[in-house]
Amino acid sequence: MEDNRIVDLYWARSEDAIAETSEKYGKYCYAIAYNILSNTEDADESVNDTYLDAWHNMPPHRPSILSTFLGKITRRISIDKWRGRTADKRGGGEIVLALDELVDCVPSDHTIGSSPTFWTRRAASASVPPAGSARGWRADGSGPAGAAHPNRCIRHK
Repeated sequence: MEDNRIVDLYWARSEDAIAETSEKYGKYCYAIAYNILSNTEDADESVNDTYLDAWHNMPPHRPSILSTFLGKITRRISIDKWRGRTADKRGGGEIVLALDELVDCVPSDHTIGSSPTFWTRRAASASVPPAGSARGWRADGSGPAGAAHPNRCIRHK
């Protein structure tokens, strides 16, 4: 279908506009999103957000080149998503590095939920006294008798 016809469908508020846009420009928008995000789920979400944004912006705007219009929307949404994912408040993209440091705490032959380390840490964190309590963790990391510090891994062999 021609671009002018697709734009007319948007102006008529026909749901077929999104289906036609997806058929003609879906791979194009996905390629833009995936090249920015390098993640299939985020790229799919960005493409769907592109269709929604086009739906909301089309009646006031009548783009002469639909591919450019959709490409700009996809790029803006993908870059915003990438910035949100790599923001300093979310680890600045260092989440993978932080998780790599935990490899020593979880045995490779077990899943996290079935490892003794997981359940020991869970039990230790359940025994942590409330904030401001008289019994708490000392500066050297020791705490109540028999309890492990909740921020330390306990290796079982």
